[in-house]
Amino acid sequence: GDALALSLAPQAHDGAVYLLDGCSLTAACRGGADALGVGAIDATTIAITTSGTYYLVVDASAAGAAGCYALAVAITR
Repeated sequence: GDALALSLAPQAHDGAVYLLDGCSLTAACRGGADALGVGAIDATTIAITTSGTYYLVVDASAAGAAGCYALAVAITR
């Protein structure tokens, strides 16, 4: 199957990145990363076992936190 490699590098906040299989309150999280600490790299590889539409979410651990970030995404088949 396919795999999605994600790497989030937030500059001035504690970020998180995750993949959802829908855009609703009942959407399931397919995987993600949330390393602790401001500026910590959040990285993971998620297996994609079924075709469909997925939603990539970049978030912050604290309410109201925001800032610049670099996001690297790669799909392997």
